[in-house]
Amino acid sequence: MPERSCCLEGSFTCFHDGFMIDDRTAIADVLHRMAWCQDRSDWEALSGLLADRIDVTHETTPDALSRTVDRDSLIGRWRDGLDGTTSQHILTGIVTDLDGDRAEVMFNETVWVARPGVPGAPLYHFGVAMHATLRRTDRWRVTALRLTPIWSDGNTAVLRGSAALLHTRSEETA
Repeated sequence: MPERSCCLEGSFTCFHDGFMIDDRTAIADVLHRMAWCQDRSDWEALSGLLADRIDVTHETTPDALSRTVDRDSLIGRWRDGLDGTTSQHILTGIVTDLDGDRAEVMFNETVWVARPGVPGAPLYHFGVAMHATLRRTDRWRVTALRLTPIWSDGNTAVLRGSAALLHTRSEETA
């Protein structure tokens, strides 16, 4: 039986835990695991889903904030931004375009975040259109994320330090 997460060279079929899966399924699994890890604060497991450096773009009106950050910095910002909260990331409508060992993926993400004890309502939720780029080396990993906010509702105080979720310091740019 093949090793865990061993993709067959030149194939669009991968083996994971002894089961054969196609690349689109493997890519969707990476994205769902990324959301799962954020919701469970499993930062170590999240590390295995991301490339060493990730291009992050948060599209806002009128300009987009784009940075290239190292994996540990991005995870640290997500960890700091979600500390003291409970969250649920829900992914829908995953559409994958494959080109060899590169994938461009579009999907919708709805996020619910609760923080007990904040003044006002303890809940904030929002929806974003996501575009992720993944590359396969030893396995599929996220190399870029572009987030386009669609809607939001609730108490933004729940996201204290929300800038830490997406924005980065200028010295981390490439």
